[in-house]
Amino acid sequence: MLEFNQWFFVLLALFISTYFILNRILFQPLLQVFRERTQAIEGSIEEAGKVQDQKDQKLQEFKRGMNEASQKAKAEFETLREEGLKSQRELLEEAGKEAQGMIETARETIRAESEKARSALRADADKYADKIVDKLLRV
Repeated sequence: MLEFNQWFFVLLALFISTYFILNRILFQPLLQVFRERTQAIEGSIEEAGKVQDQKDQKLQEFKRGMNEASQKAKAEFETLREEGLKSQRELLEEAGKEAQGMIETARETIRAESEKARSALRADADKYADKIVDKLLRV
């Protein structure tokens, strides 16, 4: 059994004084270090969450900017393409008109030349016909 003699009270006093001394010197500073460490970890986690949110926001802004730039580039490309096609059509029309003019000029030249050739052949045909008639009459 447990005896309550003089040593019990001495040991109890030593235990209580040791508890208060260790509490003051060791336990409270360790608890303070643990609290600070927990607060630092929670602060770091919170800061990491904020940084993650900022990263996501910046990524969304970047994607939005890239989409806008892509749309602008497509619109500019289509505008330039339409201008190119318009210029091409205009040049083809001009070339067609010029070619048509050249064809008309060539036709007129050919008509004039064929008319001259026909006139020359008629004149020659009359002359040859006269020669043939002369030869036939002489014989």
